[in-house]
Amino acid sequence: MPLHISRVEVENFRNFKHLLIDPFPATAVVVGANNVGKSNLLHALRIILDPDLPDSARRLREDDLYDDGAGPCVGEKVRIIIDLAGFGEDEKALAVLADCLLTVEPAVARIEYVYEPSEEIRSDDDEQENDSGAQEQPAVSIDDYDWQVLGGATESARPLRTEPRRYIGIRVLPALRDATDELTRRKSPLRELLDRVKPDQQILEGAAADVTAATEDLLTDQAISDLQQAVRKQTEDMIGSALPVSPTLGIAPALPHQLLRQIRLFADDARRRGMPDTSLGTANVIYLALLLQAVAARRSSREHVTTILGVEEPEAHLHVQIQRRLFGYLLRAEPALILTSHSPHVAAVAPLPSIVLLRSTDGGTVATTAPASLLSREQVRDLERYMDATRAELIFARVVVLVEGDAERYIVPAIAAAYGFDLTDHGVSVVSVQGTDFQPYKNLLGPSGLDIPHVAITDGDRDIEEFPATTSGLSRALRLMYNRPLSKKLREQGKFPLRPRRDGHVAMDLETRKLLVDELAAEEIYVGDTTLETDLVKLFPESFKEAASELFSERVAIKFNGFIDDIYRGGGLDVRRSLVDYIEAKGKGRFAQRLADHLSTADRVDMVDDQGDHRPEAALLRALDRVSLICRGESLEMRVEAGLDFEEMFSADGGAAGE
Repeated sequence: MPLHISRVEVENFRNFKHLLIDPFPATAVVVGANNVGKSNLLHALRIILDPDLPDSARRLREDDLYDDGAGPCVGEKVRIIIDLAGFGEDEKALAVLADCLLTVEPAVARIEYVYEPSEEIRSDDDEQENDSGAQEQPAVSIDDYDWQVLGGATESARPLRTEPRRYIGIRVLPALRDATDELTRRKSPLRELLDRVKPDQQILEGAAADVTAATEDLLTDQAISDLQQAVRKQTEDMIGSALPVSPTLGIAPALPHQLLRQIRLFADDARRRGMPDTSLGTANVIYLALLLQAVAARRSSREHVTTILGVEEPEAHLHVQIQRRLFGYLLRAEPALILTSHSPHVAAVAPLPSIVLLRSTDGGTVATTAPASLLSREQVRDLERYMDATRAELIFARVVVLVEGDAERYIVPAIAAAYGFDLTDHGVSVVSVQGTDFQPYKNLLGPSGLDIPHVAITDGDRDIEEFPATTSGLSRALRLMYNRPLSKKLREQGKFPLRPRRDGHVAMDLETRKLLVDELAAEEIYVGDTTLETDLVKLFPESFKEAASELFSERVAIKFNGFIDDIYRGGGLDVRRSLVDYIEAKGKGRFAQRLADHLSTADRVDMVDDQGDHRPEAALLRALDRVSLICRGESLEMRVEAGLDFEEMFSADGGAAGE
């Protein structure tokens, strides 16, 4: 692996009270919400490594200091620390970083930027404390601060004799909004590349002569000649001979070395469309191409060791497919890359180990990374396949709801809407794992990974009549939590044998099942009783009947409604299977789409029974209740009158629909 940043630590700078990213990926894709500090992180790295950043920019302003809401932390030390690795076999890099080495095998170097009150001010502080014994901090202003760049271990860091940024730099492409303007500036990458060009002098002189001849030929036109003469006379009338100037029209300077800098960039072979005539997205792509060439030129020059490339929001003004293609190219072509983005299309194609998630907290912005130690190679590959443009939203979510399939993706937001809880407004993403393997997702989102709040909803899959008893879903959830069939707590209580019987089920009392389900809920895993549809039938029967009337023929709808009535009365396994068979024949996703329309306006029902216990079929409601607490700080509105007299509807002579 080539030279790269391997660790970053920032203290008291802008969004960051204390930010630590260790390890820092060689190819880093920094994602997060707006204003979380993605650009500030890149600027912190520029302060240490950008050779084009003047020293005046290293003297921070007061608003560059971390603000906890009570004001900037004036008086506190600002520290930006980076570790560099991957240069053990590069003799030039070893020489440049000799004063910064932490270890030789493997080669790791540390560079530290410190911005703090000057030594004189610090000495005065010590004297005041020693004389008076007071602990109050003397008044310090930002004008009392000074900066220095140190090398080596933090506790023994010393000022550097030669700043590494002259040889190991970073080049940042900002989130451009006007690439055309950038290309006309003196420090544009085009200007830098032209300055490095060494054309054949004879060709250059010939071109200059041709330009001179073309200019003279153009001036033979009387109208142009008259214009030039008019401008000269106007100037002379204004200032006389006090200022020797002779305005002259021309195509380009006649001197060869000046002519080279007049080269313009066009967007087409015919040289008819200049940069102002092309789209913003095209201009940004061309600008990035020039920047990559400039970075490559720096890397190949003798005076540089390497240049790290930073790119802010490469998705700006680009079509989705071009975003993915461009980012894929950067991943392949750039050995040391730091990219910031809030596009799920970019995140979707990012290697999982490269993702750095920034998130705001009460103590400033913090960073989390994918848990390489908790994910197998196969799990990483599977997750990367799952991270298409839709599922990549989980990285940007405030809360993630993990579900088994696409049906839940339609149904969960609809039920939340019925309770006045708009998931989109609160940054909640419903993510289908396309099965029942939640473990990779929980590892990725858990406290040792990206640390994103999340819940998992899984079917109970009870395929026997007996209740309560162990079910496939319950056992699966326990393995997900403990990687063993039954929870340690219940084994210690002697509730079960260590392994289920050969028939796959163990009878239990209701209190034991409640303990199991509550223990899983405490780990944000919510297990239903049967399957999604047959559980929800007991909660929202009218919504199912309305969906059936729109999707099925009248004859089939009547039969389907009969299954709904039977299940509500406590019908057994055969009835549940029949209802699911009809749904699957139509398509579970298709049925869920139609059902969602009616669930979103359904009457609210309780998730607890008359004894205050959670209803087995209400796991989805219980999960949404937890999400609501996280997002809104309040529970779903439970115990709301349903507006339906279920007892009357299902009484012997109540005339239930479908009978």
